[in-house]
Amino acid sequence: MFALLMKVMTISASGAFAPGPLTTAIAAAGLKKGWKAGIYASLGHTVVEFPLVLILSAGVAAIFKNRAAMISVGFVGAAFLLVFGFSTIRDAIRTTNYKSIVGPIDFRTGPLPNCAQTPLVIGQWFKGKKFPYEMSIVDNSTAPEIPTNAAPQLITY
Repeated sequence: MFALLMKVMTISASGAFAPGPLTTAIAAAGLKKGWKAGIYASLGHTVVEFPLVLILSAGVAAIFKNRAAMISVGFVGAAFLLVFGFSTIRDAIRTTNYKSIVGPIDFRTGPLPNCAQTPLVIGQWFKGKKFPYEMSIVDNSTAPEIPTNAAPQLITY
């Protein structure tokens, strides 16, 4: 039992010390919630890890020698990754509020959920100063609140 406990502590420490998604998430939560975020993260991690340690120490690991069980666990894990990945992307889009060259892009106030509505202007690419090519607004007749910053030019080849 002591050997198992030492192995669990070593594996858990390697996951906690390595910078990764959990470290990034806890750092972000720490910026918002202060020192309490670390305690909450530790408690959440313990709630998940401790039952797993108990189950493994009870001998359930023998079940995972079965190929069908391993494939099932793999599919369940993949499903969870897909669901959490989708929800992360959805939440990032949902909270986007960005002032762009064509006006504000805000997915919270669009005509439909998770949609942003921007005014229609005409843009043209020109050789840039900061980047090789930069977008300029050349016509704003349908959205006069968006300023033009260049006159349209014919493209010469």
